[in-house]
Amino acid sequence: MIRSFFQRKFYVLTSLYTFTVFVSNDSFLPAIPDIAHYFGFADGDYGTVQLGVSAFLWLTMAFQLIAGPLSDRFGRRPTLLLGALLFIVANSMVTFAPSVGWFLFWRAVTGLSICAIFAAGFATINEYYTNVDAIKALGLSATIVIFAPMVGPVIGLALMKIGGWKFTFWANSLFMVFIFALLHRYMPETRKLAENGSTPSLRQNIWAIFKMSRERDFLLISISSAFSGAAFLVWITAGVSMLCSNLGLSEAEFVLYNIPVMLSLMLGNFLSAYITKDITKTVYRMMFCSSSLIPLFVFLGYIQVHNQLSSEVTIFTHLSAPILFIVPMALFSFFRGILNPPLTQFILNKQNTNKGSASSFMSFIGIIGSITGATVAASLSGAGNNAYYYTISTFILFALFFFLLAERSAKRNLLTS
Repeated sequence: MIRSFFQRKFYVLTSLYTFTVFVSNDSFLPAIPDIAHYFGFADGDYGTVQLGVSAFLWLTMAFQLIAGPLSDRFGRRPTLLLGALLFIVANSMVTFAPSVGWFLFWRAVTGLSICAIFAAGFATINEYYTNVDAIKALGLSATIVIFAPMVGPVIGLALMKIGGWKFTFWANSLFMVFIFALLHRYMPETRKLAENGSTPSLRQNIWAIFKMSRERDFLLISISSAFSGAAFLVWITAGVSMLCSNLGLSEAEFVLYNIPVMLSLMLGNFLSAYITKDITKTVYRMMFCSSSLIPLFVFLGYIQVHNQLSSEVTIFTHLSAPILFIVPMALFSFFRGILNPPLTQFILNKQNTNKGSASSFMSFIGIIGSITGATVAASLSGAGNNAYYYTISTFILFALFFFLLAERSAKRNLLTS
């Protein structure tokens, strides 16, 4: 019975893999003071150890374009199993680090396990399941990524109370050993070989990514997805400034008001499979639903720059200003949550072969979009909150623009073929 369940729904295992990897990046946060003290830093001097959070992503983007070709060359199973094994070794070696430099090094190596999720996990889901089941699986994975930062620090604090900061890392490694065993036993190999049964070399698979970069439809739709992600990253990066600095909320109030935004994203991911009957139509609708919020974000920026919410916009005088600003962001999060799984499936469906490379390349572009959103938001510090809302509007508009360009290109190719 267990064997039958995991063989039919192996995406539960890939989701557990995803959960463990992302929880590991948040579970050691409560232990940062203890880790800093362990490496000889003075009380309050946590900056270097805190780099362990970002170090987790240092190598991810660099190796993302290698993981996909590895998945296409050697298979989905070996790639994901290698990612799990790499996590187990690197995450365990963190506890043996003789210096903070080695601590950061092993944290960076641990982050490489993320590459396997995109290169092998997403590709396997796309190849193995029908569109509806694939969207359900991708939605579950996306929900877990959002949920992990919420529960990670709580789990980490509990583990630290049991056995100290090193036990936090050992517990994550042990759980990954359990997942590794299940993946080894139940994960199918879905990589499709060429018609003659041959397997392209690693060099040919790497070259396939460069070919994808010249495929107009695939590239444009991936860029569209990246801009949508960039819009959300502006909120993630600058939300504290947008609500605390301008509206006078405390950090605790910001956390409270941020809950609807994150829950909306999770709800959208969860409902995506049940809402999506036709992938193309769902992607169209959610793109336009997101774009319909642009005037509202621009209006909020106007209110911010003129500071006339109470005096001139009388229709809103009985509403709490923070709620007025949270609602459109929660709506955008909900639309993005619904959009993400079918859009991922939509992009991967455009590639008949090299799904691993396609998934990695799509994720690589998405990471660039996230970095762009976070960097732009950080650079706007002190420019006024209206700049944040205008930036969100601009990124959403770019997402729609590149999506329409991709669809126009696809229709043109269809007519000429």
